[in-house]
Amino acid sequence: MTRAVLLLSAVILWPAPAAPAVGVTGWASAYAPGRMAEVIRYRLDNDLWRTPPRFDWYQAHGAIATNNCADVGQMATVIDPAGREWRVLVADCGGRDGGADWMTQNGIVAELDARLWAQLIERHGRPLEATVK
Repeated sequence: MTRAVLLLSAVILWPAPAAPAVGVTGWASAYAPGRMAEVIRYRLDNDLWRTPPRFDWYQAHGAIATNNCADVGQMATVIDPAGREWRVLVADCGGRDGGADWMTQNGIVAELDARLWAQLIERHGRPLEATVK
C-alpha cells in the first residue's frame, strides 16, 4: 500500500514537459554586409544592451534585429522554411524611428545579418519566410 501511494505521488508530482515555445512567422530581410557587426561592436563598446548577452553569444549562427527592443541581448532561434533551427543573437531592434512599424506593416519578423541571409536565400530563395522564437 505504501509503495502504491509513493508511486502515485511521484506520478502526480512529476512535472509535465514544457510546451514548445511558439514562434512568430513572417518574412526575413537583411542588414547590409558589415552593418550588424558595427551594431554589435557599438553596443559592446557602450554597454547598450537591454539584456546583457550570454557569455557564449559569439558562438551563435548569426545575429538578427526584431521589432521588439526588449529582445536585444537575448538569444533566439530562427527556423528556416525546411525546419532547420539557427541560434542567433538579437543584436538590434526596429526602435522608435519607424523601423518597428515598417517591419510590422511588411510582415518582417527579423532582419538577419548579411552572412546568415546569404546562406538562407541560397538554400531557400527569396522571399525568405522565417519563424523566430
